[in-house]
Amino acid sequence: MPIIAEVAPLAKHNPGQVARAIPAAVRPVPTVDHLLTAPLAQLIAEQGVCQVIDSSITDEYFCGAALVDRDGALVLHLPVGRDPRERDEAVRKLIATVHGLSEDIFTGPLTTTDITKHAERWL
Repeated sequence: MPIIAEVAPLAKHNPGQVARAIPAAVRPVPTVDHLLTAPLAQLIAEQGVCQVIDSSITDEYFCGAALVDRDGALVLHLPVGRDPRERDEAVRKLIATVHGLSEDIFTGPLTTTDITKHAERWL
């Protein structure tokens, strides 16, 4: 259940809108080129993001979180009021992290942390 970083309002995707879940086992792993260049709304749809939630976390260092539940549903939690470019990069990095792709493909300053191994002790 990777929890990672958040982003800003996403074009053509309403926060709180619930979509169809794509099980993790069949969620397509995007190519690096597709991950970096596909329109964000398209990438979100292809990845089966079920919900984009406006996060109440106001810490300036929090850029977002991705949650994959036991059924494989992918939910993004994004901070409100961030620069759209920051949100775009955060969503792409979160999707990359969910798939275990290297952060080296990104040039921006955002980093992600997979807290799954830390969360398991609380379950």
